[in-house]
Amino acid sequence: MVHNATKAPQLPEGADWKLLIKDAKLDEAQERELRGVLVQALLDLDAYFKVGRSRQERRAQINRLNRFYAALKALVEDLEDDAARLEEALPFDAQEAIGLWLADQAIRVANNSPNMGGQAIHVRRSAGLKQPVALLTAALTEIKAPIDAWIEQYQPDPGGRWPDVVRDFIIISLANHSMAIIGVPASSTAEGPFEDLCTHVLNAFGENSDGLKEAMDRALQKRSANPILRGEVGPQWPIGAKPRLI
Repeated sequence: MVHNATKAPQLPEGADWKLLIKDAKLDEAQERELRGVLVQALLDLDAYFKVGRSRQERRAQINRLNRFYAALKALVEDLEDDAARLEEALPFDAQEAIGLWLADQAIRVANNSPNMGGQAIHVRRSAGLKQPVALLTAALTEIKAPIDAWIEQYQPDPGGRWPDVVRDFIIISLANHSMAIIGVPASSTAEGPFEDLCTHVLNAFGENSDGLKEAMDRALQKRSANPILRGEVGPQWPIGAKPRLI
């Protein structure tokens, strides 16, 4: 495996898999958990590489996201800063349309009620008349939240060698399920149980373990700073170019 990998690796099978399980000292339940985590990680990586964008194309995609984010952020801030005046200015038809066409989820969040979804058309129109700006703000904020997390994590590309997407993603995937696999949370402690797990798994994929401690530190810092990487917010890949690991 190299830093400029162009496809996802194959899951170790047969004797290689048995050796991995033996070296990692996993029981049957832990083995099943590990296999499930790795299968999903490889599916995600396969989807990532199928996008096939060059660095220049990825930069253009990021720029498009940044422009969209800037407009979205400005709109949310305007809604929050001047809600009362905007509600006075909005025509009634526009207020009804907000209540009618916004997702039930946005109405539920704005009303802090689990029973608001799936209501009749007249109920949704009425909700729009009661609090159009709150509904619109709630919907846009939900769209904005995963982009917030990604923007906070993203750093301008300094050039040079690309990081190892495969290794980073496998480490993060193992970290997200460390408790289920080895019974302890992920940690970059030297020669700790999580480092041992990462070493055995990456070796099984043909990855050189040189520099693993630094790679783990980097991957776990990314995971700690970004709820998307922890699977807590938004989709696995926030935008089509899937640049969150590189």
